[in-house]
Amino acid sequence: MPTSLQPCCTASALEARGENNDNNNNKNNNNDSNKKAVRRFHRDSLVWSSAAAAERVALVEDLERRFAEALATQSWGLLCSLIRETAAALAGPKRKALLETAAEQLPMPEDARERLQANLQGRLRKLMCRGLSILDLSDGDTAAQLEPALSFVLHEIQKFEGSHGFSVAEACGGKTWARILVLICPGTCTPRSLQDLSSPEPSSNNNNNKLTGFRSTEGGFYTPNSRTRSLQFVRDTGEKSILNCSKCGHELLSSWVFERKGRKTILVPAKGHALKRCGGLYISRAGLACQRDSYTTLDFCHHARARQLCKECGGAGICSHKKRRASCSICKAAGLVKRQEYQAEDLYKLNEAIFNLPEEDTIDVETTEKLFKALNKLKKAVAAGKCDSDPNFYYDYVGLLSTMQNQHFFSAKQTKTILEWLNEAIKAAPGAGASQESAKGGSKSSASTAKDLARLEADNAKMLKEIEQLRELSSAIQTIQAFKMPKGFGGGGGGGGKGGDSHAAATEGGEQTSKSKRRRGRGGGGGGGSGA
Repeated sequence: MPTSLQPCCTASALEARGENNDNNNNKNNNNDSNKKAVRRFHRDSLVWSSAAAAERVALVEDLERRFAEALATQSWGLLCSLIRETAAALAGPKRKALLETAAEQLPMPEDARERLQANLQGRLRKLMCRGLSILDLSDGDTAAQLEPALSFVLHEIQKFEGSHGFSVAEACGGKTWARILVLICPGTCTPRSLQDLSSPEPSSNNNNNKLTGFRSTEGGFYTPNSRTRSLQFVRDTGEKSILNCSKCGHELLSSWVFERKGRKTILVPAKGHALKRCGGLYISRAGLACQRDSYTTLDFCHHARARQLCKECGGAGICSHKKRRASCSICKAAGLVKRQEYQAEDLYKLNEAIFNLPEEDTIDVETTEKLFKALNKLKKAVAAGKCDSDPNFYYDYVGLLSTMQNQHFFSAKQTKTILEWLNEAIKAAPGAGASQESAKGGSKSSASTAKDLARLEADNAKMLKEIEQLRELSSAIQTIQAFKMPKGFGGGGGGGGKGGDSHAAATEGGEQTSKSKRRRGRGGGGGGGSGA
């Protein structure tokens, strides 16, 4: 009996020993992979910390570009790697500073002001939120690929809350930090204003799409995110309206509307047809009014004002001086407001770039349209007075239009429009109309300019007609030159025989007769001369 049981015991012992060896190997492999991930994370953080200001801007732009490519191709492994790189460049939460003391006692250095305007950390936090909201962090493999990035971010948040004694939502960019904390630790308690960012609402729609907390266009049906759906003037009518992309005609259905003061508009995606990236916006097929689902433009407080511009509610557009941030002189002096008007330097740089464009470079149609739209926007800003007060601005503006009207990549219609803008700019020159004589002279010059333009256009049309006629004549000449005479045509040519000999003799006789006549004429003249 013991003899028969001995092999079984030995086999089970060997199997157990093999399982232990496999477990040890797996642990060793996991340890090696963890060490590699930590070294890679440390290397990425060193790259960011040792980079200059311009290099950091380039790194953030490269991260944003690769994020978009990973989302377009649905490369989730690449997305995890990009989240790790983003976390390595991410700085910890910072406490909000008092703007009054910062502006009065401690003026902001130039490099700090440039970093603030670039908003690199804010862009990194948005990338972090976007990536974490797409991935399923409850999956063990996904969470393992994101280490040690998640542990680092969670450690920075806990360190901030432990040192300052209040929630990370009160830090600079607190909403984004709170959103990151909710995504990493779903059970974390968040302020009421941030709960709708993380918790999806129960489905109240009767379509087949699952109502989640994020904006969705799955199944050809548009659904706004949970924040937008929670607004008091946003509701679901249940009546599906057909939307089409203005560029490619892609069809989308939407039953969500924004209704306020008796006016109803259909909600459409704010970024348009973003999946195909054709640049088109969704419009109603029936011609109904549409509204982009931008949260800041749809959010109204109980004071019947836009929440971001409400002083009583402390909107984001109101500074600490109880003024609108865009019009506060103190915030402008401190460099806390991003300028929204064109400067003379902007026009000069664009003019230099177009003027010095190499001849071998080709400008495609899309770039031409963008450039023409930028010129149109600049023209409207100049007409509205949203431009620099520098006297050189006018000359840079005229120089830019003069350069643009001479570019070959613009169409004839666009060139004519630019010439009209240039004519208007010349008429509105500084000091024009200071006296009646100058006004009369300006009207005469404008009339003469219009006549010259009409004459040039007529000459251009006439020249085009002549060119077409010359092309037809050239083709006819080429046809005649290419025509060949038949071989038997012309009475046998010089093909020998009597006919040919007689023709040759007659020709020679005629030549001799004409020569003799010439000689006699000369002789007669000579005789007459001698007789005289």
